[in-house]
Amino acid sequence: MTHDNILAGPVLLLRGSLGERWRLSALFLLAGEAEPDDLSVEGVSLKVPPRHVAGWRDLHVWRFDFAVTPGDEDLSVPYGFADMPPRWRFTLPAGGRPRRVGFVAGAGVRDADGEAGVWASIADDHARRPLHLLLGGGGQVDGSAAWRDCPTLAG
Repeated sequence: MTHDNILAGPVLLLRGSLGERWRLSALFLLAGEAEPDDLSVEGVSLKVPPRHVAGWRDLHVWRFDFAVTPGDEDLSVPYGFADMPPRWRFTLPAGGRPRRVGFVAGAGVRDADGEAGVWASIADDHARRPLHLLLGGGGQVDGSAAWRDCPTLAG
């Protein structure tokens, strides 16, 4: 497998929790019918095998399911394919501590000055203090009522 095979991804999904363990999936859209290599996730003792989700022509979606256990501090967890930089990372929150959750709605429209607006602000905030979870209201849904009616989200 090469970087050329990866057309999109990873898309990291939170699938819930089981006890203290966070259950996650990483989705990839790959070109070609060859099964991808197993995924390596720091803190997961075994390599994570791929599961074929869907295919259309020469495009295939693969899912990698795994679970990680939080520690006493936030953890930056690297994951990726063996011998294939770059590796990606996600931040696992410390057990029993508040989660940093972001909520976005819409397509990230640029502001009047042509700046990236809210997306740039979220990226800057995430670089300083990583979010543990980002919830998307969807590009087709007007999320303005959520901002207006929920002061916590607006903040």
